[in-house]
Amino acid sequence: MRTTPLDRFRNYRTRALAALRIPGAPLDVAGETETLRAIRERCASIARYGDGELEIMIGGAISFQEQAPELACRLRRILREPRPNFLIGIPNFDALQIKTEDRKGSWQRYRRMFSHLVRRGAEYHSAFVSRPASIVGLESAEYFAAWQTVWAGREIVVVHHTTATAEHPMFRTAGRVNFEFCPAKNAFREYASVLERTAAHCSRPDVLFLIAAGPTAGVLAWDLAERGAQALDIGHLTAAYDEFLRKR
Repeated sequence: MRTTPLDRFRNYRTRALAALRIPGAPLDVAGETETLRAIRERCASIARYGDGELEIMIGGAISFQEQAPELACRLRRILREPRPNFLIGIPNFDALQIKTEDRKGSWQRYRRMFSHLVRRGAEYHSAFVSRPASIVGLESAEYFAAWQTVWAGREIVVVHHTTATAEHPMFRTAGRVNFEFCPAKNAFREYASVLERTAAHCSRPDVLFLIAAGPTAGVLAWDLAERGAQALDIGHLTAAYDEFLRKR
């Protein structure tokens, strides 16, 4: 009997959940400061993986992204291909600030799952590079200022679902700011269009892409990097900065 893509994803999810009982590869993750330094000094791109990406990879869905077999396949493939100029960010479990016992159990589950999905011996960086509040002692004015040096004086393309993000104070150091729309929900449905519009900017030298598009962001960052651009999956970086300012 011929299996469908959906059948294969169901089988993959079953195997992945069963793997939780078996120790996987040890996770050696570079810290947030080292990750940001690599982005700045190597002009490296990054795709970030968290619980949402994990759910998609094992055949599930999240509130703003339905299950998409092609997206899941691409996320799994990219996860296993970190390069010096393309960083793969995964949770830095050893440094994570876990605030509740319920979340502790969830993150232990995620850690075991990631240990079976990563490539053994590969170099991984921290997905929390744009979520400094998740790491004890990382959140500071100096840390956000270091982020701003990445795009200081450069032309940037902000990929998000609202133009307000392109006008965010975090980007005031940029030389020029462009905006490309990406749907807030089920962004991968429109992936071909989003890629075509964003890739049109790649012809200009030193352009930097800043992407906030859920699980689609990592795939887009990869495809833009393949075209020679620096592309960063920044996730909730602007929201993290807003939260930091409210605490001051």
